[in-house]
Amino acid sequence: MIKQIRIQNFRSLVDVTVDLDPLTVLIGRSGTGKSNFVRAVRFLRDSLHARNPNFDAYGGVPHILHVDHLKEPLRYEVAFSIPGLGRDFTYSLAFLPAQGD
Repeated sequence: MIKQIRIQNFRSLVDVTVDLDPLTVLIGRSGTGKSNFVRAVRFLRDSLHARNPNFDAYGGVPHILHVDHLKEPLRYEVAFSIPGLGRDFTYSLAFLPAQGD
């Protein structure tokens, strides 16, 4: 089970950490990043599934990275547990798009 996810430099999300439970509901005012959080998780899922980040599928690098941090990597840190193993694990991943992207 994913317990926590940290996302850095995805669209409006400069540095966001969200603790997750089996049921997590995102609530907040309009424009606070709820949709971008979900998009960031989908981007991670799609990139891991394809074993390659596809920035073009999400509008290209300028539409993925935070406008003030275009030269910095997109980073994820995921804390999770696996039933039966009795401990937590952490997975970190960073995407640094080529300058021409």
